[in-house]
Amino acid sequence: MTVSPPNVPTISILIPALRPDWLDTAIASALAQTWQDFELLIGDDSSDDRIGSVVRKWDDALIRYVRNPLPRQPGTNRYLLIELACGEYLKFLFDDDLLLPRSIELLLQACRETGAPLAFHARHLIDTKGCVLGSPMLVAAGERVVLEPSAVFERMVSGCVNLIGEPTNILVHRQTLRAIDAPFSLDGHRMRFLTDMALYANFASRSHSLVAVGYLGAGFRQHAAQASVGDAPGRSAGYFEWDLLRRWAVDNGHLDRHAYERDRRTMRAMYRQIMGRYPEVKAFVDLLDSGPDETSRWPALDADFQEALAMAYAQIEIRKLRRAETLAATPATP
Repeated sequence: MTVSPPNVPTISILIPALRPDWLDTAIASALAQTWQDFELLIGDDSSDDRIGSVVRKWDDALIRYVRNPLPRQPGTNRYLLIELACGEYLKFLFDDDLLLPRSIELLLQACRETGAPLAFHARHLIDTKGCVLGSPMLVAAGERVVLEPSAVFERMVSGCVNLIGEPTNILVHRQTLRAIDAPFSLDGHRMRFLTDMALYANFASRSHSLVAVGYLGAGFRQHAAQASVGDAPGRSAGYFEWDLLRRWAVDNGHLDRHAYERDRRTMRAMYRQIMGRYPEVKAFVDLLDSGPDETSRWPALDADFQEALAMAYAQIEIRKLRRAETLAATPATP
Protein backbone atom coordinates (compact mmCIF):
# COMPACT_ATOMS: atom_id res chain seq x y z
CA MET A 1 0.00 0.00 0.00
CA THR A 2 1.16 3.53 -0.70
CA VAL A 3 2.15 6.01 2.00
CA SER A 4 0.16 9.24 2.06
CA PRO A 5 2.13 12.34 0.99
CA PRO A 6 2.68 15.19 3.49
CA ASN A 7 -0.39 17.25 4.47
CA VAL A 8 -2.77 14.55 3.29
CA PRO A 9 -4.77 12.99 6.14
CA THR A 10 -4.35 9.31 6.84
CA ILE A 11 -8.11 8.88 7.25
CA SER A 12 -11.19 10.34 5.62
CA ILE A 13 -14.29 9.86 7.78
CA LEU A 14 -17.34 9.93 5.51
CA ILE A 15 -20.83 10.78 6.78
CA PRO A 16 -23.48 10.50 4.03
CA ALA A 17 -26.13 12.47 5.90
CA LEU A 18 -29.87 12.45 5.32
CA ARG A 19 -31.43 12.70 8.79
CA PRO A 20 -30.47 15.35 11.34
CA ASP A 21 -31.82 13.47 14.38
CA TRP A 22 -28.55 11.93 15.59
CA LEU A 23 -26.05 13.78 13.40
CA ASP A 24 -24.62 15.77 16.31
CA THR A 25 -23.79 12.50 18.09
CA ALA A 26 -22.16 11.06 14.98
CA ILE A 27 -20.00 14.17 14.49
CA ALA A 28 -19.01 14.27 18.15
CA SER A 29 -17.98 10.61 18.07
CA ALA A 30 -15.83 11.21 14.99
CA LEU A 31 -14.06 14.20 16.50
CA ALA A 32 -13.41 12.24 19.72
CA GLN A 33 -11.25 9.59 18.00
CA THR A 34 -7.89 8.82 19.56
CA TRP A 35 -6.41 8.86 16.04
CA GLN A 36 -6.60 12.52 15.08
CA ASP A 37 -4.99 12.58 11.61
CA PHE A 38 -8.23 12.69 9.65
CA GLU A 39 -10.66 14.81 7.70
CA LEU A 40 -14.40 14.62 8.29
CA LEU A 41 -16.49 14.85 5.12
CA ILE A 42 -20.26 15.33 5.49
CA GLY A 43 -22.40 14.95 2.39
CA ASP A 44 -25.87 16.52 2.64
CA ASP A 45 -28.48 14.40 0.85
CA SER A 46 -31.48 16.26 2.25
CA SER A 47 -33.90 18.59 0.47
CA ASP A 48 -33.81 21.32 3.12
CA ASP A 49 -31.32 23.00 5.47
CA ARG A 50 -31.67 20.76 8.51
CA ILE A 51 -28.36 18.95 7.89
CA GLY A 52 -26.54 22.21 7.13
CA SER A 53 -27.86 23.84 10.29
CA VAL A 54 -26.46 20.98 12.40
CA VAL A 55 -23.06 21.09 10.72
CA ARG A 56 -22.72 24.87 11.08
CA LYS A 57 -22.78 24.51 14.86
CA TRP A 58 -19.42 22.72 14.69
CA ASP A 59 -16.52 25.14 14.30
CA ASP A 60 -13.78 22.65 13.49
CA ALA A 61 -11.21 22.81 10.69
CA LEU A 62 -11.39 19.03 10.24
CA ILE A 63 -14.94 19.23 8.89
CA ARG A 64 -15.73 19.60 5.18
CA TYR A 65 -19.41 19.98 4.27
CA VAL A 66 -20.83 19.47 0.76
CA ARG A 67 -24.32 19.24 -0.68
CA ASN A 68 -25.02 16.31 -2.95
CA PRO A 69 -25.88 17.76 -6.39
CA LEU A 70 -28.06 14.68 -7.03
CA PRO A 71 -30.00 14.46 -3.75
CA ARG A 72 -31.85 11.25 -2.94
CA GLN A 73 -30.51 9.47 -6.01
CA PRO A 74 -29.41 5.99 -4.83
CA GLY A 75 -25.75 5.81 -3.88
CA THR A 76 -24.81 9.26 -5.21
CA ASN A 77 -24.07 10.83 -1.83
CA ARG A 78 -21.82 7.96 -0.81
CA TYR A 79 -19.92 7.95 -4.12
CA LEU A 80 -19.55 11.75 -4.00
CA LEU A 81 -17.79 11.49 -0.65
CA ILE A 82 -15.54 8.69 -1.88
CA GLU A 83 -14.48 10.85 -4.82
CA LEU A 84 -13.80 13.88 -2.61
CA ALA A 85 -11.87 11.95 0.05
CA CYS A 86 -8.12 12.54 0.31
CA GLY A 87 -7.21 10.04 3.01
CA GLU A 88 -5.27 6.85 2.48
CA TYR A 89 -8.10 5.02 4.23
CA LEU A 90 -11.85 5.64 4.36
CA LYS A 91 -13.97 5.31 7.49
CA PHE A 92 -17.71 5.23 6.89
CA LEU A 93 -20.05 6.61 9.55
CA PHE A 94 -23.80 6.81 9.00
CA ASP A 95 -25.71 9.78 10.37
CA ASP A 96 -27.63 7.66 12.91
CA ASP A 97 -24.62 5.67 14.13
CA LEU A 98 -21.62 6.52 16.29
CA LEU A 99 -17.99 5.51 16.78
CA LEU A 100 -16.22 4.61 20.00
CA PRO A 101 -12.93 6.45 20.59
CA ARG A 102 -10.44 3.77 19.46
CA SER A 103 -12.31 2.69 16.34
CA ILE A 104 -9.95 4.25 13.80
CA GLU A 105 -6.79 3.63 15.83
CA LEU A 106 -7.35 -0.13 16.10
CA LEU A 107 -8.67 -0.63 12.57
CA LEU A 108 -5.78 1.29 11.04
CA GLN A 109 -3.28 -0.70 13.10
CA ALA A 110 -4.89 -3.94 11.90
CA CYS A 111 -4.71 -2.92 8.23
CA ARG A 112 -1.10 -1.80 8.45
CA GLU A 113 0.16 -4.80 10.40
CA THR A 114 -1.62 -7.45 8.31
CA GLY A 115 -1.61 -5.75 4.90
CA ALA A 116 -5.37 -6.29 4.56
CA PRO A 117 -7.14 -3.49 2.70
CA LEU A 118 -10.28 -3.78 4.84
CA ALA A 119 -10.58 -4.15 8.62
CA PHE A 120 -13.70 -4.34 10.75
CA HIS A 121 -14.69 -4.43 14.39
CA ALA A 122 -17.86 -5.32 16.27
CA ARG A 123 -20.59 -2.88 17.29
CA HIS A 124 -23.20 -2.34 19.95
CA LEU A 125 -26.81 -2.45 18.81
CA ILE A 126 -28.41 0.67 20.31
CA ASP A 127 -31.89 2.17 20.41
CA THR A 128 -33.02 5.71 19.71
CA LYS A 129 -31.82 6.87 23.14
CA GLY A 130 -28.43 5.18 22.86
CA CYS A 131 -29.24 2.31 25.22
CA VAL A 132 -27.43 -0.92 24.34
CA LEU A 133 -29.67 -3.71 23.06
CA GLY A 134 -26.94 -6.23 22.33
CA SER A 135 -23.24 -6.52 21.54
CA PRO A 136 -22.48 -9.48 19.23
CA MET A 137 -18.80 -10.16 18.52
CA LEU A 138 -17.21 -12.34 15.84
CA VAL A 139 -13.83 -12.61 17.61
CA ALA A 140 -12.93 -12.28 21.28
CA ALA A 141 -12.03 -8.91 22.76
CA GLY A 142 -8.40 -8.01 22.10
CA GLU A 143 -7.94 -10.65 19.41
CA ARG A 144 -7.43 -10.23 15.67
CA VAL A 145 -8.40 -12.74 12.99
CA VAL A 146 -7.65 -12.57 9.26
CA LEU A 147 -10.66 -13.63 7.21
CA GLU A 148 -9.51 -15.24 3.98
CA PRO A 149 -11.49 -14.46 0.80
CA SER A 150 -12.95 -17.98 0.63
CA ALA A 151 -14.48 -17.54 4.10
CA VAL A 152 -16.58 -14.60 2.90
CA PHE A 153 -18.31 -16.91 0.45
CA GLU A 154 -18.31 -20.15 2.45
CA ARG A 155 -19.38 -18.65 5.79
CA MET A 156 -21.29 -15.53 4.84
CA VAL A 157 -22.72 -15.72 1.32
CA SER A 158 -23.56 -19.41 1.45
CA GLY A 159 -25.15 -19.18 4.89
CA CYS A 160 -26.86 -15.81 4.24
CA VAL A 161 -25.29 -14.14 7.27
CA ASN A 162 -23.38 -10.86 7.47
CA LEU A 163 -20.64 -11.49 10.03
CA ILE A 164 -19.03 -8.08 9.40
CA GLY A 165 -22.01 -5.82 9.83
CA GLU A 166 -22.69 -2.39 8.43
CA PRO A 167 -20.13 -0.06 6.75
CA THR A 168 -19.83 1.97 9.98
CA ASN A 169 -17.86 -1.03 11.29
CA ILE A 170 -15.18 -0.95 8.61
CA LEU A 171 -12.03 0.87 7.55
CA VAL A 172 -11.07 0.45 3.90
CA HIS A 173 -8.03 1.33 1.79
CA ARG A 174 -9.17 4.11 -0.57
CA GLN A 175 -7.26 3.14 -3.69
CA THR A 176 -8.27 -0.51 -3.37
CA LEU A 177 -11.91 0.53 -3.10
CA ARG A 178 -11.70 2.95 -6.01
CA ALA A 179 -10.11 0.28 -8.21
CA ILE A 180 -13.46 -1.55 -8.14
CA ASP A 181 -16.08 -0.18 -10.49
CA ALA A 182 -19.33 0.33 -8.53
CA PRO A 183 -18.08 -1.57 -5.44
CA PHE A 184 -21.52 -1.60 -3.78
CA SER A 185 -23.06 -3.41 -6.78
CA LEU A 186 -22.52 -6.84 -8.34
CA ASP A 187 -21.41 -6.81 -11.98
CA GLY A 188 -24.06 -4.29 -12.98
CA HIS A 189 -26.72 -5.46 -10.52
CA ARG A 190 -27.46 -2.46 -8.28
CA MET A 191 -28.08 -3.66 -4.75
CA ARG A 192 -30.85 -1.84 -2.89
CA PHE A 193 -30.41 -3.50 0.49
CA LEU A 194 -27.26 -5.64 0.78
CA THR A 195 -24.83 -2.99 -0.44
CA ASP A 196 -22.47 -3.84 2.42
CA MET A 197 -22.38 -7.53 1.48
CA ALA A 198 -21.80 -6.59 -2.17
CA LEU A 199 -18.76 -4.58 -1.04
CA TYR A 200 -17.33 -7.47 0.98
CA ALA A 201 -18.01 -9.95 -1.84
CA ASN A 202 -16.30 -7.65 -4.34
CA PHE A 203 -13.20 -7.45 -2.12
CA ALA A 204 -13.14 -11.21 -1.56
CA SER A 205 -13.65 -11.95 -5.26
CA ARG A 206 -10.45 -10.00 -5.95
CA SER A 207 -8.52 -12.11 -3.42
CA HIS A 208 -8.39 -9.41 -0.75
CA SER A 209 -8.24 -10.66 2.83
CA LEU A 210 -10.28 -8.91 5.52
CA VAL A 211 -9.21 -8.58 9.15
CA ALA A 212 -11.53 -8.78 12.16
CA VAL A 213 -10.63 -6.81 15.29
CA GLY A 214 -12.00 -7.86 18.67
CA TYR A 215 -13.24 -4.44 19.74
CA LEU A 216 -16.73 -3.00 20.13
CA GLY A 217 -15.98 0.13 18.16
CA ALA A 218 -19.34 1.49 17.00
CA GLY A 219 -22.99 1.90 17.83
CA PHE A 220 -25.52 0.76 15.23
CA ARG A 221 -28.77 2.55 15.96
CA GLN A 222 -32.03 0.72 15.37
CA HIS A 223 -35.10 2.85 14.71
CA ALA A 224 -38.39 2.90 12.80
CA ALA A 225 -37.04 4.72 9.71
CA GLN A 226 -34.66 1.90 8.77
CA ALA A 227 -35.37 -0.22 5.68
CA SER A 228 -34.96 -3.44 7.70
CA VAL A 229 -37.57 -2.64 10.34
CA GLY A 230 -41.15 -3.92 10.50
CA ASP A 231 -43.08 -3.78 7.24
CA ALA A 232 -40.72 -1.41 5.40
CA PRO A 233 -41.55 -1.42 1.65
CA GLY A 234 -38.11 -2.65 0.62
CA ARG A 235 -37.56 -5.23 3.32
CA SER A 236 -38.02 -8.17 0.94
CA ALA A 237 -34.82 -7.13 -0.88
CA GLY A 238 -32.98 -8.05 2.29
CA TYR A 239 -33.95 -11.63 1.47
CA PHE A 240 -33.87 -12.04 -2.31
CA GLU A 241 -30.58 -10.14 -2.61
CA TRP A 242 -28.99 -12.97 -0.61
CA ASP A 243 -30.30 -15.24 -3.34
CA LEU A 244 -28.73 -12.92 -5.92
CA LEU A 245 -25.40 -13.00 -4.06
CA ARG A 246 -25.40 -16.79 -3.83
CA ARG A 247 -26.21 -17.23 -7.53
CA TRP A 248 -23.59 -14.68 -8.58
CA ALA A 249 -21.01 -16.37 -6.35
CA VAL A 250 -21.61 -19.88 -7.67
CA ASP A 251 -21.64 -18.71 -11.29
CA ASN A 252 -18.30 -16.95 -10.82
CA GLY A 253 -16.61 -19.87 -9.10
CA HIS A 254 -16.48 -18.32 -5.62
CA LEU A 255 -18.97 -20.79 -4.16
CA ASP A 256 -18.91 -24.54 -4.70
CA ARG A 257 -22.01 -25.95 -6.40
CA HIS A 258 -22.43 -28.54 -3.65
CA ALA A 259 -22.39 -25.76 -1.01
CA TYR A 260 -24.93 -23.85 -3.06
CA GLU A 261 -27.22 -26.87 -3.21
CA ARG A 262 -26.71 -27.66 0.49
CA ASP A 263 -27.85 -24.24 1.63
CA ARG A 264 -30.86 -23.83 -0.65
CA ARG A 265 -33.05 -24.94 2.25
CA THR A 266 -31.74 -21.97 4.24
CA MET A 267 -32.87 -19.66 1.46
CA ARG A 268 -36.31 -21.29 1.27
CA ALA A 269 -36.80 -20.94 5.03
CA MET A 270 -35.87 -17.27 4.88
CA TYR A 271 -38.39 -16.61 2.11
CA ARG A 272 -41.19 -18.37 3.94
CA GLN A 273 -40.76 -16.02 6.90
CA ILE A 274 -42.02 -13.09 4.82
CA MET A 275 -44.03 -14.63 1.98
CA GLY A 276 -47.35 -13.62 3.53
CA ARG A 277 -46.36 -9.96 3.72
CA TYR A 278 -44.23 -9.78 0.57
CA PRO A 279 -45.86 -11.98 -2.10
CA GLU A 280 -43.15 -11.26 -4.70
CA VAL A 281 -40.80 -13.70 -2.96
CA LYS A 282 -42.96 -16.67 -4.04
CA ALA A 283 -41.40 -16.41 -7.50
CA PHE A 284 -37.97 -16.94 -5.94
CA VAL A 285 -39.17 -19.96 -3.97
CA ASP A 286 -40.55 -21.48 -7.17
CA LEU A 287 -37.18 -20.97 -8.85
CA LEU A 288 -35.37 -22.63 -5.94
CA ASP A 289 -37.70 -25.61 -6.22
CA SER A 290 -37.08 -25.95 -9.96
CA GLY A 291 -33.25 -25.68 -10.06
CA PRO A 292 -30.58 -25.28 -11.01
CA ASP A 293 -29.15 -28.48 -9.64
CA GLU A 294 -26.64 -31.07 -10.77
CA THR A 295 -28.95 -32.34 -13.51
CA SER A 296 -30.46 -29.06 -14.72
CA ARG A 297 -29.13 -26.04 -16.51
CA TRP A 298 -26.73 -23.42 -15.29
CA PRO A 299 -26.00 -20.55 -14.76
CA ALA A 300 -27.83 -19.98 -11.51
CA LEU A 301 -28.20 -16.27 -12.28
CA ASP A 302 -30.29 -16.98 -15.36
CA ALA A 303 -32.94 -15.05 -17.28
CA ASP A 304 -35.79 -16.45 -15.14
CA PHE A 305 -34.15 -15.26 -11.94
CA GLN A 306 -33.38 -11.84 -13.41
CA GLU A 307 -37.01 -11.48 -14.51
CA ALA A 308 -38.18 -12.31 -10.98
CA LEU A 309 -35.66 -9.80 -9.65
CA ALA A 310 -36.96 -7.02 -11.91
CA MET A 311 -40.56 -7.75 -10.91
CA ALA A 312 -39.68 -7.77 -7.21
CA TYR A 313 -37.92 -4.40 -7.41
CA ALA A 314 -40.96 -3.03 -9.27
CA GLN A 315 -43.22 -4.24 -6.44
CA ILE A 316 -41.02 -2.47 -3.92
CA GLU A 317 -41.26 0.81 -5.84
CA ILE A 318 -45.05 0.49 -6.01
CA ARG A 319 -45.21 -0.02 -2.24
CA LYS A 320 -43.00 2.99 -1.67
CA LEU A 321 -45.26 5.17 -3.81
CA ARG A 322 -48.39 3.94 -2.03
CA ARG A 323 -46.84 4.55 1.37
CA ALA A 324 -45.78 8.06 0.33
CA GLU A 325 -49.31 8.78 -0.89
CA THR A 326 -50.77 7.49 2.39
CA LEU A 327 -48.40 9.63 4.47
CA ALA A 328 -49.17 12.71 2.33
CA ALA A 329 -52.91 12.18 2.85
CA THR A 330 -52.60 11.64 6.62
CA PRO A 331 -53.45 14.77 8.63
CA ALA A 332 -50.58 16.07 10.74
CA THR A 333 -50.83 15.40 14.48
CA PRO A 334 -51.55 18.66 16.31
